[in-house]
Amino acid sequence: MEETLNEQTPPANATEGQTPPVNSTEAQTPPTNAAPGNEDVIPSLPAQYSSGNAGFFNRQNEAVPTAVTVGPDGALYASELSALPYPEGYARVLRVGEPEGVASFDGRTPGGIGQIYASGFEQINGLTFDEDEALYVLEYENGSTVYDPTLSTEDLPPSRLIRVDPDGTREQISGEELRFGNYVFAHEGKVYAAINNGDVEEGQVLAYEQNSKSGEWSYEVVAKNLKNPRGMDIGPDGNLYVLESGDGTPADDPNVDDALSVQFIPGLVSQRAGYTGAIGRIDLKNGGYERLYEGLPSTIEYDPNTGEDRILSIGPNGLAIDNDGTAWIASGGGLSEDTAEALGEFGEGLRGVLKLEGLFGKDPSQATWTLALDTVQYALKNGPDGATTLFNTQSNLNDIEVGSDGNLYAVDAARNVMYGISPDGEEVESVTVLQKTP
Repeated sequence: MEETLNEQTPPANATEGQTPPVNSTEAQTPPTNAAPGNEDVIPSLPAQYSSGNAGFFNRQNEAVPTAVTVGPDGALYASELSALPYPEGYARVLRVGEPEGVASFDGRTPGGIGQIYASGFEQINGLTFDEDEALYVLEYENGSTVYDPTLSTEDLPPSRLIRVDPDGTREQISGEELRFGNYVFAHEGKVYAAINNGDVEEGQVLAYEQNSKSGEWSYEVVAKNLKNPRGMDIGPDGNLYVLESGDGTPADDPNVDDALSVQFIPGLVSQRAGYTGAIGRIDLKNGGYERLYEGLPSTIEYDPNTGEDRILSIGPNGLAIDNDGTAWIASGGGLSEDTAEALGEFGEGLRGVLKLEGLFGKDPSQATWTLALDTVQYALKNGPDGATTLFNTQSNLNDIEVGSDGNLYAVDAARNVMYGISPDGEEVESVTVLQKTP
């Protein structure tokens, strides 16, 4: 399936249609309704999303980092989702040139400083650079609508994939096909987008490509029927590997009544666990998708009042593959120590950085994972991290990358930080606080 996007939607740029310099170090002024402390929350949202209940989730100074990648200059780049009520134009891409030695939130742990590289976006869920040094930013959608009980899945708007050239020029290259974008990865002239597609069991990977003569962008579906695909990376064999977050134990599973479940938002959202997280391979030469390994812990969100599954699953989020074939997985779900323990054996695989070995062996289905770094325990022991977030003793690793220095770098959407981690995945060597200025 291939479609051409003949008409380009106007760029999703900054406030009042202005495109800031891509390497600007000053934040673009957000819309007036996005000013920190604004009380304008969608009235149909549950009470805990409004300032009427201690401002729960109404903290616009939180970065909520969702993705990390290495730029053409070797620096690290992190994207922001921002916090509820998800003001328009308030998400940014931050550049961290020196993740160690230039800052410290506690006076002991090395850390870097995030400089604004591009701003004026809505909720960013992924970013990547191509060979021409163009940045691609994946805007999820305005997250307030995801939790709006008056809207059905079909009513929610599509995500947007924005190309940002080195000179700051922006262009939206996607259309209505980009539903619930989870991740984006550029490789050899194509831009791959992993999408939830509005159904945890109907995820897809789309490949976008620009016609060199006409300049038009088209896409094709290169993988389908994936269970909420997220992180992607190139393996040592040159193929594209895709991480599936899984679907926990879905409502239609014959053993659903026996599945372990925990509360997420009391009375509104619960999570049901299962070993359905997986990794698959897209054959970039011959085409086709094959699920190679399944057995990573996963949870699916559901309505505890009706038992109906939601469109979100939580678990393995980010994927980075080392040159030796070791797969590193950023896993999490905003867990505290108590919640992780309540999940029992499933919680072990939702606590931080997982090391998967054997994916490139004779039988990848027999690969094994171990918990290399427990970021839930790290958050509990280290307490506040300087990000002044409600979740400073919880952890939700959303993405992971192998840096140009050989270290691993993972962003924690709950603690608003980027961890620098030793190459063996076991030690935190730096903590860069990612926080907005109120």
